[in-house]
Amino acid sequence: MLRARPGRPAADGWSALEVLAHLRASVDTVAPRVYQILARDAPPLPAVDERRLAETVGDEGWPAAESLGAFALRRAELVAALRRHVPAAFVRIGEHEPAGTVTLWRVVRGLVDHGAEHLAQLAATLAPGG
Repeated sequence: MLRARPGRPAADGWSALEVLAHLRASVDTVAPRVYQILARDAPPLPAVDERRLAETVGDEGWPAAESLGAFALRRAELVAALRRHVPAAFVRIGEHEPAGTVTLWRVVRGLVDHGAEHLAQLAATLAPGG
């Protein structure tokens, strides 16, 4: 269970709630890119500062259970959309502002890898003594 911690873990400087807020912002950033690639031919994919988005939306101010629920719902919606279109859609492309032409596979793989990194961080934060 997520609990707000008054301090930050010394190892990486992020609390569990900050990690969760960052993961939510990541899905909020990547999901529209995925949907655009699925719905349009070579759509523009603007760059977004995930930290600024999280601050704008106020992700860190949500109670842990509500934040986790929102993240789980957004992620489930994204997975459901992908299941309807893959594997053929993985070769579709978008034009990412800083990275240039990217495939749907690259966008999704980036989200998966990013999530795995932060889930490991979250597990370490919530571990006894973390």
